[in-house]
Amino acid sequence: MSDDSNIEAGKKIPAPAVKRPGRSHSDEKTEKEVGNLLGGKTEQMLARESREAEARRNEAFRDHFEKIAIWALYLIGASIVAAAGIWLYHLLAPECYRWLTKEQVDRIQDVVTGGIIVGIVSGHLKKRLSD
Repeated sequence: MSDDSNIEAGKKIPAPAVKRPGRSHSDEKTEKEVGNLLGGKTEQMLARESREAEARRNEAFRDHFEKIAIWALYLIGASIVAAAGIWLYHLLAPECYRWLTKEQVDRIQDVVTGGIIVGIVSGHLKKRLSD
């Protein structure tokens, strides 16, 4: 069959998409949208694909934020454990082996014991409030 017979029979042959230099981004976006619509996708299908893509982007952002929060939690936990170890060392070690002053040890004690108390109380409250 020749091209003339296709035109005569009422069939349209789409022209191949040619990327021309100097075209703007909006022209490329328009061509892509037209290609999607001509490719058999309805507006509802395109809208659904758009919602799904947005949901994937939101989920990826939440996953990244969750990973950052978990690493921050590990870092804070490790810092508290290290501070508790230093505090305990300064309580048990002879004075000649200590490198912190009494005021510095007292500050560490306030942070460690305050953090433990707050952790216990908040854990208990969360447990009671969720029941």
